[in-house]
Amino acid sequence: MTVISAAGDILPTEKTLVSGQLSQIERSLVLSADHLDSGTATYGSGPAFYTIILEAIAGGGVMIGHSE
Repeated sequence: MTVISAAGDILPTEKTLVSGQLSQIERSLVLSADHLDSGTATYGSGPAFYTIILEAIAGGGVMIGHSE
């Protein structure tokens, strides 16, 4: 996920163009500047949460006798 913000003088069509270009690579979201930090923290932490879940599942499998 790419989170982007634009200055006040950027036209809506320009925001749409940039968002569309970035969406060709991955999902993108346009946020206001005051929400940029929280958006980056939220979307940037997602992979870490999935990693913790997968490690717990793997550890549970090892505990019940599956090999690593």
